[in-house]
Amino acid sequence: MADIITLNPPHAENGFSDQPLPSPNLLSRLSRTVTHIASAGLGHSYLTSNAMPHGVSVSEQGVSQRFLVTEPDSESGVDPSTATNVIFHPGLTELGDFGSHLRLHITYAEKHPDQRVITNPTHGVSHGGRVATPAELKARRVEEIAAINLTLLPRILQDGGVVIEGTSLGSFVSLKMAEQDVAANDHERLNLEKLVLISSAVVALNVDESENFRPHDLDEDEHRKFLTNQFFEHLPVDLARMMITNPKDTWACMPVLAAYALAPHKAIPRFRAIAADFRNVSEGVDWSAIKEVAAAGIDIDVLGGSLDPLMVEQEPQWDTLASLYPGNIRQRIIHGLGHLMTIDARRTVDELDQMQQFALAT
Repeated sequence: MADIITLNPPHAENGFSDQPLPSPNLLSRLSRTVTHIASAGLGHSYLTSNAMPHGVSVSEQGVSQRFLVTEPDSESGVDPSTATNVIFHPGLTELGDFGSHLRLHITYAEKHPDQRVITNPTHGVSHGGRVATPAELKARRVEEIAAINLTLLPRILQDGGVVIEGTSLGSFVSLKMAEQDVAANDHERLNLEKLVLISSAVVALNVDESENFRPHDLDEDEHRKFLTNQFFEHLPVDLARMMITNPKDTWACMPVLAAYALAPHKAIPRFRAIAADFRNVSEGVDWSAIKEVAAAGIDIDVLGGSLDPLMVEQEPQWDTLASLYPGNIRQRIIHGLGHLMTIDARRTVDELDQMQQFALAT
């Protein structure tokens, strides 16, 4: 059985503390405290929300992970043992425990007090977690990250259904987790009901000729390079657009800059982890793996913006999958939004809820 340690750090570090160590790094702890206090002082009210997650560290067979958990609100009347478990996976550069993803977690938990909301920060990228070692970075693969998540997550889940949600890189991690879960023995599987892919980075490759939704003479390697260039060109434009249309939301994500400034020793290994993950995501996902998840009866909801080049690429992909597995696949494309749509956390959660309501109505 895994060793589960519920963290109870000082109030100023609630939700941001590492697992206690025999000789804690004073500079690291101080940086987290100062970052949190500065963020609160700058008017980032979400940091004082009742839905602020607490840290839970889980260890098994020498592998450990730190999760952020918001338990169901007792006033919601839900039985915690049967509450839905919603597991978020952050985007490529999101720390998970700071900035835009933390706002998404809290916003979702505030609106859904009857659910257990869990953020699974990407190992080696989060602010509060440890950095990846050189050996880990050398062997780093998203498939391994997914496998570790599946090993440790059941230790903090209860009997309710499981919904795995991921943003950008997190969508790729989520799909890989679902793929491995479907292939597992029945007694090892999660009670997985749905995947939710936000600003999805799940781009199919090796599509069956009879189901191909791309030009038949397409060179997939060259096409992925083209998509990568489009993506890099899109990001600064999209950030500038969000700063104009959603200045308060964008400003509320700025604590991530303080996290980098106050923990400079984490910057290089963090960038190396991000680079490794990006290379992995750029390889794409085998079409047969995506179909296996859908064939297992797992619902797949895809939410993205019309300006996101990755979503423009994936639209026919999900339409084709929906034709193969009617009723299981839904996508919602929001006009005028791009890849960084989750900066507007409230709208993102509202759009997710509308997708869910539409699914229930049909």
